[in-house]
Amino acid sequence: MKGIGLSESLFSEVVRPLLQRLFPELLDNISAAILGDGSEVLGYDDEISRDHNFSPRVVLFFEDETFDRVGSAVAEQLKSGLPGRHAGVELLEHGGRSALQVLPLPRHFLEYLGVAAMPATPLDWLKYDEQRLLELTAGRVFHDPSGRLAELRQRFGFFPEQVRLYLLRLAFVRMSECAGAERAVRRKDLVALRLYAGHFSYFAIKAAHLLERRYCPYHKWMARSLQGLGETGRKMHELVAALLSAATPEAARTGFLDVLELLGARVTDELGVSRPGPHDPEGGVFLGFDWSAVTGPLKDRLPEELKDLSPVISPPRFLGFVFDYTGYDARYEDMLAANLGFLRE
Repeated sequence: MKGIGLSESLFSEVVRPLLQRLFPELLDNISAAILGDGSEVLGYDDEISRDHNFSPRVVLFFEDETFDRVGSAVAEQLKSGLPGRHAGVELLEHGGRSALQVLPLPRHFLEYLGVAAMPATPLDWLKYDEQRLLELTAGRVFHDPSGRLAELRQRFGFFPEQVRLYLLRLAFVRMSECAGAERAVRRKDLVALRLYAGHFSYFAIKAAHLLERRYCPYHKWMARSLQGLGETGRKMHELVAALLSAATPEAARTGFLDVLELLGARVTDELGVSRPGPHDPEGGVFLGFDWSAVTGPLKDRLPEELKDLSPVISPPRFLGFVFDYTGYDARYEDMLAANLGFLRE
């Protein structure tokens, strides 16, 4: 049984009966779910992912005021009533993983995201860690009579449309950073091409998730998640795999172009504008692609507060590894400082 199913049975067979016996008056004021970190929250757990810190687990949420009043006592009594194992799997209790957590709602959401208040503007959303947004909105809710947990998860369900378009434009800007691959193709330097291909593929996969309005997980699960994005995701997975395994500079060149053309067509079709013009074979891999046909219409649809924001300003997880701009007459330290300064405002 998958971790989500194990966790749901832990709630229905163990935790809920304990609540009914010890705190029946609180049952209608509690929400129960599995969310947070862990491959099981995404439904990706397998034998490999169970080699450490794997445990069926339940997260119970009280409203902030109720948690402050009774949370510690409830947690202590419930944990003392848990068995050592459930469905043959050890119930863990240590600093890294707990089979039962009792937390305040919505305070926990804000603390998990590292913010002081609910998002009010597009700029607020750019300070969030995408992986953490995914962890709060994935998983499964087992019990939520008030609907408060579902409401909060829906509120953080995905980036607002203006932010999504900004991040799509950003993904193309970040892919364009790999223009140095032009020279690597001509020099037949496969090592350099694969370094560029890794950076390029990271943001191409991000773009595919944005097109399907889905949060993208961190590196370990990006390919797995990509395959679950329908036809576009499956095709992108095929193209990215071909690019990353290209055995010749010519194959790498084709791989870069195939990804750009697929994503460019999807974006322009969505926006109802003309697709990028035919690639100029004399213009190279990147210089020959019609970037303005994609980034121009995306920028036109942005509000003023996002329109002229520097491309290095992005959510921490979306930023990925910061590109080294040293060869482009810019300083890596300055780019990093600009992003960190924005995130800490």
